[in-house]
Amino acid sequence: MKFQFYALAPLLLLTACDGSTSPSSQNGAGVALAEVQPTLPAEPAPGGEGSAQAAPASAVKEVKGQENEMPKAEMDAASAKKAADDYLKKGNLTKAVNTLKGAGLPSEAGEMLANAGHEDEAFEILAPKDKVVDDKRVYDGSDAGSLALDKVDEVVSVKRSSMKIGGKTVQFTASAGHLTAYDLKTNKPQATIFFMAYTRDGLPKGKRPVTFLFNGGPGGASLSLQMGSWGPKRLKAGYPDIPEQYQTSEPDRLPFISNAETLLDKTDLVFVDPVGTGYSQAIAPKKNADFWGLDEDPPVLRDFIRRYVNLNTRQLSPKYLYGISYSGVRTPILANLMEDAGKSQFEPDKSGKDPIVLSGVILNSPALDYDSLCSAHGDDWKKPISCAGYVPTYAMIADWYKESKARASGTSVESYLDTIRTFMKTKFAAADKIYYAGTPNENTMNFASKEWTSYLASKEGKDLTQYLEKITTAKQIYWKDGVNMFPGYFLKQLFRTDYLKSQYDARVHIKGQWVKDADGYKVATPYDPEGYAGYALGYEMDRYLPDTLNYKAQAEYISSSDPAFDAWNFERSAPGSSARSSLPDLKAVIGKDPSIKTLVIHGYYDAVTPFYQTELDLKGAGLGQRVPVKLFEGGHSTHYSEEARKPLKAALDKFYDAPPYSGSAAKEASLN
Repeated sequence: MKFQFYALAPLLLLTACDGSTSPSSQNGAGVALAEVQPTLPAEPAPGGEGSAQAAPASAVKEVKGQENEMPKAEMDAASAKKAADDYLKKGNLTKAVNTLKGAGLPSEAGEMLANAGHEDEAFEILAPKDKVVDDKRVYDGSDAGSLALDKVDEVVSVKRSSMKIGGKTVQFTASAGHLTAYDLKTNKPQATIFFMAYTRDGLPKGKRPVTFLFNGGPGGASLSLQMGSWGPKRLKAGYPDIPEQYQTSEPDRLPFISNAETLLDKTDLVFVDPVGTGYSQAIAPKKNADFWGLDEDPPVLRDFIRRYVNLNTRQLSPKYLYGISYSGVRTPILANLMEDAGKSQFEPDKSGKDPIVLSGVILNSPALDYDSLCSAHGDDWKKPISCAGYVPTYAMIADWYKESKARASGTSVESYLDTIRTFMKTKFAAADKIYYAGTPNENTMNFASKEWTSYLASKEGKDLTQYLEKITTAKQIYWKDGVNMFPGYFLKQLFRTDYLKSQYDARVHIKGQWVKDADGYKVATPYDPEGYAGYALGYEMDRYLPDTLNYKAQAEYISSSDPAFDAWNFERSAPGSSARSSLPDLKAVIGKDPSIKTLVIHGYYDAVTPFYQTELDLKGAGLGQRVPVKLFEGGHSTHYSEEARKPLKAALDKFYDAPPYSGSAAKEASLN
């Protein structure tokens, strides 16, 4: 099964428009605009602050008169900085800023304004000028895809923008383009990574967090994540409701609105496309497939982050990783690689202070361990992998549809879930062991044994199947066949079969049924609601890059890569790693830096990566008390649920505002 996949049925070409075909090199705070020439050095030095940019009239005025005359331009930089510091110590910010500007040090003047809290004035100086990029390259998303070195550059588009956040107009820079990921050990160029970023360039970089966000798949690009989650704009999918006019066909358009829950009030945002997705591609002699695997993918993403940080002087910024779905595996591995690379992976900051390696990890609907996720094995009933992690989700789905009467009136959802958790840990766990003690039976297609039959005849067995029917509405006979109930079977064949339901958010449904086509395959009629927002995403995607990010391209944006998913190496080879899990990496990250903050987000109705399976995985890894799991009224893409957005934002605000993890809990989590 693919995670975080949005089918975009129409062929989506980003039409190239008139613009500069030979972009010039620019620099600016917030984005890297250094053009890489065809002959690339092993590791180009990080870009500087760039040429001076005149600041418009602002709250910081140039004061006339003998005493307040601007310093002469010939004043050397060191003298100007000292004079500015002296003025600042005396409380005269205006003189300090004018001194730096007069000495040809606009970036230093902007930084001084930013540190003094004058965000708008600092933004006018520090934010790069608008720049349109007209990308005429052709990108190959196949496994053999590879871009010649002389076709690679690091030209980034820029569009200055603003939006209302909390009633205040906030300026930010929207940018898109490529950076080259250089191998940490060899310094050889590995891949050209496409990213889209939103940065508030008028805030002090040393205090301003930056978050790198990754979609799932594997093979998923970032666009659907950023257009639905925490960027400045979002597609309003309106989950769980599907209006009457869309009961028979998917909408071509959905509202695309200013995002009241954007995270730009807390952090800069960098959405990253892994190799073979979006416009990211391997650089020859490497091929895309060289980066398609559990162990192959994270190193090149680490090297992209290193490049972004160095070029944009974000060494001192608190750094966060945000991964959804498959990136529940990717992100902890990436975090562990960053911790191993340490502070030395970044260029020294001009302040002399040590760089910040990593501050926190956010996992949204994560797949942490493929060896414990029964749906990751399709419908292969022979694999002795329990589906216990899904049962509470089945119960929550039945409760939402009001088909189950198990939750007493006045009982909260969390209290009800606690009761179910207790049942799962005791009675269900005991039954699970008995069932899987048997061997696969080809005739009955289950693990049934004499011991299982005997158990079912006992009072404990009868109580078990009765309670399972009560909370899920799935009849006892189906539980007697075996407790290993796959989510597809439950949703398609047992629960409300008059509805077609999305496995990503089982509340999302339309009237319809599964029918066999001419080839005998079951297809959803009139359509599968899992792809409800696909056409609308495609429509907005066709406009978003040129209109919002000033990035125009002729090539098709690869939103979801079938070649990557089909060729993905799900086995791990790194020393000390678990076969198909990132739990050892998450544990190692906390051990190397006990101050790391962590947060897991789940929706109650996600039948792809269920919340209870994550709770079981974390407990099994000894992280149950260290890594908090927060549940919301939503599904897999929790942010698409309208009622979940404000609570989600509140939880994320609390996470970002919290100090580094500390205290006795941190000592216990050191895992030495």
